[in-house]
Amino acid sequence: MAMKYLGLPLHKTRTGLLIVQIRTKKLPVLGAIVVKRSMRRIGTIMDIIGPVKEPYAVVKLVRRDIDNELLTSPLYYMPPRKPLRKRKRR
Repeated sequence: MAMKYLGLPLHKTRTGLLIVQIRTKKLPVLGAIVVKRSMRRIGTIMDIIGPVKEPYAVVKLVRRDIDNELLTSPLYYMPPRKPLRKRKRR
């Protein structure tokens, strides 16, 4: 699976979610896995909010205790696989 650039994190909310400013022209799909460049899993995209020209991704973190390095490093996402086609029964 190829990872695609998502954007830079802005801040962590009180409830433990991470807000990321999306820096791509094509919006990621909900449920995509968010990773660092080292392929370390950070979380999953739960929602996309904000204006159309400057959207933000809401990421549910795998662990609530994130380090400060995460808040300054670019994040990437891995699009989910396409579902397999179901064969028709005869």
